[in-house]
Amino acid sequence: MNSREGFLDNIDKQNLWVSKQIILLKESNYQQLELSYFDNNTGKLAEKIYSLKRYLKNHEDMIDYKKYLSKVYMIGSGVVESSNKKVVSQRLKQSGMIWSHKGANAIMFIRVMYFSSSQSWTKLWAVSKVA
Repeated sequence: MNSREGFLDNIDKQNLWVSKQIILLKESNYQQLELSYFDNNTGKLAEKIYSLKRYLKNHEDMIDYKKYLSKVYMIGSGVVESSNKKVVSQRLKQSGMIWSHKGANAIMFIRVMYFSSSQSWTKLWAVSKVA
């Protein structure tokens, strides 16, 4: 029986495997990821596994999640995606709106100031009153 047998059709085994991989990544042990389940694949899956291995090796310093978590850094993309939606999409992508590059940048700057902190917003208006 090879290690893949029963894996692809068993959601419980898959969930357990994924949980282990997440723990390894959060501990910055990407070298210990269990990718052997996929060694005998060909085609698109083999290409994706090769790309994953190459990505992990090339971005080792960027995926040091243990270090980032110890410094209480966010490691997920949800915060960035949410901020992008709040700053950009909700204002610039409304129906019928067309923006110049300069105008879009100006609006985004103002929205970043508004959402970042009340001090930034107050300082922005203090400067604009002087000008």
